[in-house]
Amino acid sequence: MNIPLIDLKAQYKSLEKDINKAVLEVLSSSEYIMGKQVKEFEEEFASCLKVRNAVSVANGTDALIIAMKALGIKEGDEVITTPFTFFSTAESISMVGAKPVFVNIDVNTFNIDCSKLINKITDKTKAILPVHLFGLPANMKEILSIAEDNGLYVIEDACQAIGAEYDGKKVGTLGDAACFSFFPTKNLSCAGDGGMIVTNKDDIADIARAIRAHGSGAYGKRAYNLMNDIHEELEVNNSESTVYNPTKYYN
Repeated sequence: MNIPLIDLKAQYKSLEKDINKAVLEVLSSSEYIMGKQVKEFEEEFASCLKVRNAVSVANGTDALIIAMKALGIKEGDEVITTPFTFFSTAESISMVGAKPVFVNIDVNTFNIDCSKLINKITDKTKAILPVHLFGLPANMKEILSIAEDNGLYVIEDACQAIGAEYDGKKVGTLGDAACFSFFPTKNLSCAGDGGMIVTNKDDIADIARAIRAHGSGAYGKRAYNLMNDIHEELEVNNSESTVYNPTKYYN
């Protein structure tokens, strides 16, 4: 008997009626980009993790790239991560112009070895990017302590760990920001691709919301001010309508 490792057809069949109904609702609404369902999903996702902000993006790689950009990580910076992960983790660091610095894994957990982490920190290090591999949380207590002592950001790659818990808290709520993937092979997947950035820091979330939409609209203006240390009170309109939005072409 040929038993597939992942049977997406069987998954679809088990939810066929609900999926078809949801897809038809999207098609009939004609809101194909950032529609009501996406907003509701963001709210439910944030509620599930008990985090202030959930920002949906195209995929897990975009989540990592946008999160790092929102934190100001750029060319010349270094980000410490693990080499034992999907290529996207290191690729995303390179895509923002920074240098991935690898720390080997603990053979008992397959996650980044915190005892070796401290030796890789330099004056160029800006962040630690642990991966919760196979749904198993990294040693966040030690990582957060090292980050605090050295003034570093922590970005959790939780793309394989939706629903996992560490010390009574949901993975993805422990660092400055966290990234999730909804690729079809993930344990929470979508028909296509998708990703999410979560953070308890409103400024990071607002910058991420701006970057995902070309820096447009009121979020774009707020992001520009935040990234350039400009102090100006702005009322951010949460409507992201792509049709009736007077700030749509402010970038």
